Amino acid sequence: MHVRLVIDVLDGVVVRGVAGRRDEYRPVQSILTSSTEPLEVARAFRERLGVSSLYVADLDGLVHFRPDHAMLRSLVDDGFDVLADVGVRTAEDAGRVVDTGVRGVVAALESVPSPETLESMLGVVGSNTLVFSLDLRRGQPIRASDAWPESPDDVARTALELGLYRMIVLDLAAVGVGTGVPTLDLCRRVKKLGPDAELVTGGGVRTSADLAVIAAAGIDETLVASAVHDGRIGPDELH
Repeated sequence: MHVRLVIDVLDGVVVRGVAGRRDEYRPVQSILTSSTEPLEVARAFRERLGVSSLYVADLDGLVHFRPDHAMLRSLVDDGFDVLADVGVRTAEDAGRVVDTGVRGVVAALESVPSPETLESMLGVVGSNTLVFSLDLRRGQPIRASDAWPESPDDVARTALELGLYRMIVLDLAAVGVGTGVPTLDLCRRVKKLGPDAELVTGGGVRTSADLAVIAAAGIDETLVASAVHDGRIGPDELH
């Protein structure tokens, strides 16, 4: 199982995400670096932990519709493998993110207005680059509109039927609170719906024991942030 480290960026500063309450996010405090600049935090991940795969949540894009494409380019130019969520809402938005050179563009349930829009993004970006994020809060889908089904299983089925085989399953209420990952049962059901799906999860990872449980569930990739900043997971557990 692959581990991808998370950088949440707001106003050009890396912040610590807690339970999806974005108005309460504060600059990150980390044992890895005293910097809160995205490129410096990313370099600390690489130098201290040996990890160069990043999930970048651009909160200025997600919340304020002002994606920081220059920040993404700086990470790509420095050699990082970047999966970027900037709150794309149209196929044109997704195309502009691809132009930064990132490895993957996240199309998030909380941002994409309809399955038809997701399909148009797929036509522009392609299935190797577009990653669907099934966003939840306490188990309930965070839907950009009523065009999406109410059930998380039905949302996953819709994305799979459109041809999205890379999928993130993330419950924002679990992010940064250290209570374990609550999405594993849903991930198992998604795997039954699409056995070839590449699944990513995270939110609530505490220690290497959680990583082992996630791997045993057949998850392909895990997102981690707080546990590495706090030192609960180090380089030995990541490789």
